[in-house]
This record gives sequence, C-alpha cells and structure tokens, in this order.
Amino acid sequence: MSAALVAFVGALVGLMVGSGITFWSTRRTELAAAAVATSVLAEELRRLRAECDARAPCDGARVQTAWDAHRNALIGHLRPDDFRALAGSIPRDMGPQKHRQTS
Repeated sequence: MSAALVAFVGALVGLMVGSGITFWSTRRTELAAAAVATSVLAEELRRLRAECDARAPCDGARVQTAWDAHRNALIGHLRPDDFRALAGSIPRDMGPQKHRQTS
C-alpha cells in the first residue's frame, strides 16, 4: 500500500510541477507580447504627435492599425488607470485629413 501512496504522491507532484511550468511559460509569453504591443503603440503615438505638432495632417490610421493588431495582447495587462491614460494620450480629433488647430 505504501508503494501505491508513493506513486500517487509522485504523480501529484509531477502534475503540479508540470502545471506550474506551463503557467509560467504562458505568462511569460503573454507579458512579452504585451511589452511588444506597448512599444509599437508608443512609437505610433509619438509619430502621430510629431505629425500633429508639425501642422501636418493628423492621420491616425497607423495608430488604429497598431491598436487593432496588438490590443488583445495588451488589454489584459492594463490596469483601469493605465487604460484611461492610454485613451487620454490619443488625440480626440484623430483621423484622416484633420489638422491640429493652433493659433
């Protein structure tokens, strides 16, 4: 009976270790994807802001494309206040053929 108990405990420990490794690997992959998404969106927002500051047409198509491509990787890792900060960094008048109005 003790051999069966040792085998059961060994199988249980092996299952826990395997699950832990799988969880860690998945989490690491998700965080890497979120880091890439953050970098891509930050670069596109920087470019958009530079275009608007140069009084060129503010075309937010690249930002929208980057958001569409990377939002699934990023949205699960954002706290509500971080999401509000991201949303606040995108100009409200973003769109093709719009100019930033400065006097």
